Amino acid sequence: MNNKRLGNSFEQELAQIFYKHGFWAHCFASKAAGQPVDLIACKNDVGVIIDAKVCSDDVFDTARMEENQRNSMMLFDYCGNSHKYYALKMADNTIYICSGMVLMMHRQEKRVLNRKDIEELGIPLDEWFRRCGI
Repeated sequence: MNNKRLGNSFEQELAQIFYKHGFWAHCFASKAAGQPVDLIACKNDVGVIIDAKVCSDDVFDTARMEENQRNSMMLFDYCGNSHKYYALKMADNTIYICSGMVLMMHRQEKRVLNRKDIEELGIPLDEWFRRCGI
């Protein structure tokens, strides 16, 4: 499976996971010019935006954070919204949720994040659902 299909498949999987946790979830259509984020999910009047990345080798190269996606997260933040995340799917299918703003700040210090870095910066998706309070 090529990277584009792998990414699209993960986005759909993630939308289904959020739906099963009581969220309304929608994947943005991939376009040649890019989309602002991959997924928006809402529950109890709270909106969450997520950019989904597959990390097949348990490494996340922050260069994969596209400018339009970074700008969307910053504008989302500027407008008073706090729930903006990257969902990183590891080789063993564990999904980590990392704050979009934390990853953008961390990006200035270290371009490539390994599994240990991702575990320190994020939390497993199941744990995020337990903690999020939405």
